[in-house]
Amino acid sequence: VIEILLTFGLLIPRLRAKFASMIAWYFFLLIPFHIYMLVYRIPIAGNDSIYLLAARLVLQWPLIYLANSLNPKSWSIKQTWNDVVFINYFIDPKDLKALVPFELDLFEGKAVLSIVPFKMTGIRFPFFFGIPVLNSLWELNLRTYVIVNGKPGIYFFTLEANSSPGVWIGRTIFELPYIKSKLKASVSDTKYFFKHDRGEFHFQLEGNILEKKVNMSFDRWCVERYSFFLKNKKGQIYEGVAKHEPWTLSNFKITNMKDQLFFSFLGKKNFFNEQDIVSTAYSKKLEVHFHHRKKILAK
Repeated sequence: VIEILLTFGLLIPRLRAKFASMIAWYFFLLIPFHIYMLVYRIPIAGNDSIYLLAARLVLQWPLIYLANSLNPKSWSIKQTWNDVVFINYFIDPKDLKALVPFELDLFEGKAVLSIVPFKMTGIRFPFFFGIPVLNSLWELNLRTYVIVNGKPGIYFFTLEANSSPGVWIGRTIFELPYIKSKLKASVSDTKYFFKHDRGEFHFQLEGNILEKKVNMSFDRWCVERYSFFLKNKKGQIYEGVAKHEPWTLSNFKITNMKDQLFFSFLGKKNFFNEQDIVSTAYSKKLEVHFHHRKKILAK
């Protein structure tokens, strides 16, 4: 009876978000009962199969996630980004136009390409505790900046990560272009080391973390974006929204960088080099909540 009443509440548009949260909490509160039924083999419709009882318990989690996704104000995944480095290049918009399905957002008439290595920790879904095998990974992404329906955002060319479950979640649930790669890194005091390897493609970065940035107008233009846009294989366009505090940035000096990944990925040799770097920046830590992505119609 409770489930039926809550379901009818979803039919009332102005109350849908509240009832969606109530349903999510209802499913969550039922978990101890399902554990009890599993432990004591209490039958469902006369069937006490341990597989059926276990399946019913496991099913609660996707039901919680789906119910929570009906509330546009709720977040879908929480992350903490650590030791983030931004390496920003100016690039001729003509070199990117054919590779990006959206209008490019230009800074003083130039497109911007950013290489961003970082460590992701504290990964969890609503109502979940962090799962150790999924709780931490290193990532490297290549991105540019776009405008969709008048809103500035980010477009990812690739997101390289060293976690198979993380890549699967990114590709399957969020349809982002994640790729499994070998990554290793170390950050000690002011020293930063990062290495990426994926067959013939590889990237290596060494540098020094310096004092806090003062003049950040260009860096703010790059980093203070709270939407990303993607176009899936079916041609559907989605917007994802990230909520977080403003970035705290420090200067970052590159002492050694070898790039055999991104210019190859974009199909051009000698696509850019260290002399083309416009800005670099470092951020120690930022907590991020991603909200449920939504399908949009790009104008």
